[in-house]
Amino acid sequence: MLKAIIVDDEKWARSIIRTFGQWDKLGIDIVGEAEDGLEGLNLIEKWAPDIVITDMEMSNMDGIVFLKTIKEKSIDTKIIVISGHDNFAYMKQAIHSQAVEYILKPIDAEELNQALEKCIKELALTKNISTLALHDLFDQEVIEEIIDVTKSFRSILRGTDSLKVMPLLSQLKKKFRNIHQEQGVLVRLIHDYFVPIIRDEMMDALKNSTMFQTLFEQLRLDVTRGLILEEYFQKVEKLMITGIDYRCHQIRTSEKPVAELAKEYVDNAYKEDISLSDVAERFFISKEYLSSTFKSHFGITLGNYILRKKMEEAAYLLSEGVSHKDISDQLGYNDVTYFYKVFKRYYGCTPGEYGN
Repeated sequence: MLKAIIVDDEKWARSIIRTFGQWDKLGIDIVGEAEDGLEGLNLIEKWAPDIVITDMEMSNMDGIVFLKTIKEKSIDTKIIVISGHDNFAYMKQAIHSQAVEYILKPIDAEELNQALEKCIKELALTKNISTLALHDLFDQEVIEEIIDVTKSFRSILRGTDSLKVMPLLSQLKKKFRNIHQEQGVLVRLIHDYFVPIIRDEMMDALKNSTMFQTLFEQLRLDVTRGLILEEYFQKVEKLMITGIDYRCHQIRTSEKPVAELAKEYVDNAYKEDISLSDVAERFFISKEYLSSTFKSHFGITLGNYILRKKMEEAAYLLSEGVSHKDISDQLGYNDVTYFYKVFKRYYGCTPGEYGN
């Protein structure tokens, strides 16, 4: 959650700000209220808020001195000024302090929330704010598009064909080229969904390749500093191809039998939606040969080995009280009904009957 404080000498004004702001939806927590600038500075020292909402005309320390002090102390926070006066001196200080917005009383709910969204956009470029907070800056259709497209990279990133990266990234660029939002914020949101997928599917490179580790960390820093879409996709492409090329080299130079390499991979990836074809493609061999050599080594076909790993994990999760839907999701089954059928075929009973 982002942190915010309200500084205003009028209790009713602070109450209206609390009432009008869509705090939960925007992922903001009001951590304190103050009646003047002196109290406001104490709250800033205590909470280091991301957003300060302040009046200008207050006793003890007014808004002008308050904002000057924030600037002199180089306090890193976003400022929204709410004032009952269209006063040039107030507006001049607000501009000098780089206030995000200057709102005149009576407070308008829509104007306040637009100012808060503007703060979130600016913070997204410099701070590690939650993905949930960024969601509210985009249409739900855009969010779903990002989730679906980034998920589609999983099969490519767990494979060994780097030529598949560029065409899919090109599709992604076309989808988001015309979104009318700050590009740095859009990049930050896309990156938030890419990171867990890259981590999951390219852990071999992330653990063992210094070049991949360097590119991964540099991308994180670049996203924080702000990138346009074109720059971001160029860097992501380089990162993905580096990881896939590392994997190809490791496989081709390994002295281990391919059956052992395949087993090691499945032991780490069986919770994903993987198949015999996926594993065969990863190791540059036909699925018929892989199935045969795997069975000669371990006495079980690779397809049945993947199924066994999934079903043993399903049984364990059931014993831990995990819901059937969550188990289905965790084991890479997109349809809980299909998970039920597979489970019953394997154990001879439904998940609900198991263990009774």
